[in-house]
Amino acid sequence: MISVRGPLTLVPTEAFAASKKRALKKFPDCNGDVDAFVDGLCQNPDQGDVFPSFQRITIRKVRLPLKAYGIGKSGGLRLLFFVYPDKMKLVPLFLYVKGQFADEKKVRQAANKTIQNVVKELNS
Repeated sequence: MISVRGPLTLVPTEAFAASKKRALKKFPDCNGDVDAFVDGLCQNPDQGDVFPSFQRITIRKVRLPLKAYGIGKSGGLRLLFFVYPDKMKLVPLFLYVKGQFADEKKVRQAANKTIQNVVKELNS
């Protein structure tokens, strides 16, 4: 459980924007739903499951339904994010469609690459 007091500040990144654009190419009517959901994470960052295989950062994965297309959480989008509790910041890493990756190993590889890019972006 993430220990924070008050709302978090959203830190948009180029990596997230690019992945969102790719994921929503097929589902353009869900853009506002994704934005609202990410904003809601700033109020309640304990949503979702802890994504395994990351030791230094706690990454969480949440499932988003595609209501405009009649698709529930199990068939919808996946969002990986992490929180800097000391800095009160929420960083969405990337958004993807279920089935976009062959297996969880491929998701972890993509997440590792994205994390490296995000850390560089945040430190520049």
